[in-house]
Amino acid sequence: MARRPTHSTDEYVEASLRYIDEHGLATFTIRTLGESLGVDPTAVYRHFPSVNDLAGAVLDRIFVEVAERPVVGDTPRQRLISLLTNVHEVFYAHPNVLGILVTSSGQTPYSNQVSAQFIDLLTELGLKGAVLVKGHRILESYVVGSHLFDLGGAPDHLTSRRARLRAIDRLVLDQNLPDTETVERINREAFAAGLEALVDYCETLAEKH
Repeated sequence: MARRPTHSTDEYVEASLRYIDEHGLATFTIRTLGESLGVDPTAVYRHFPSVNDLAGAVLDRIFVEVAERPVVGDTPRQRLISLLTNVHEVFYAHPNVLGILVTSSGQTPYSNQVSAQFIDLLTELGLKGAVLVKGHRILESYVVGSHLFDLGGAPDHLTSRRARLRAIDRLVLDQNLPDTETVERINREAFAAGLEALVDYCETLAEKH
């Protein structure tokens, strides 16, 4: 009788990330993961009590990639923009994972490490107390919201985005959105410009308090 394959905790996490990257979250369950690996779902449950625990481990795996990227710059502002750009780039590479972030319980050490670094940089920028909380909320909402809007529905998100904009029936949109590559370029440029503007605002908050 052939012996069924066994996998380590890390292997289940890596396999889950591959599955979510390819198929999205809608069909991601411990059963579908087990089927994709050729193992009984009970083998997965030995490592993760629920699909939420497994999803949280996948989210933390993504933040390992964020944590491994260098945060560069000579000023707190530059380092803050660098950190949030790193988050942007990693989630751009794994667009289907972002939905986990919205429902995460916070039991994700690497995610928490990056969040702590984020708050420390805001503190270095001069924010404190309620203003620090406000600045954190503004930037967190922008980064997460931008990704959910720009990358939702991946891998067809660019086609859908272009179709929605062209449906507005304004010549300027047709002229400046000739293809999905242009849509992606504008998405990235808009994200960077919006991030700069919001960090500007956070700096004014620091100056006023």
